[in-house]
Amino acid sequence: MIDYAVHHQKANGSMSPKVFKWATMTLEPGATFEIEKRHPIRPITTRRYYAGTHKLVVLINGQPMADADFELVID
Repeated sequence: MIDYAVHHQKANGSMSPKVFKWATMTLEPGATFEIEKRHPIRPITTRRYYAGTHKLVVLINGQPMADADFELVID
């Protein structure tokens, strides 16, 4: 199971993770694959976005395997 978590910046500067489902697959040992995903960050009624550093974490079988920080700039 492959999920990803976006750790959103909150108003007080802390981070709040939200996990999104991505894909489910079975791979043989040593097999590789490539996967691509786009995630829109647009105004919605249930979440307010704040400028600053956010984090993306890729979860495989619930375990964090890769992460990256990104800067959200709001005009």
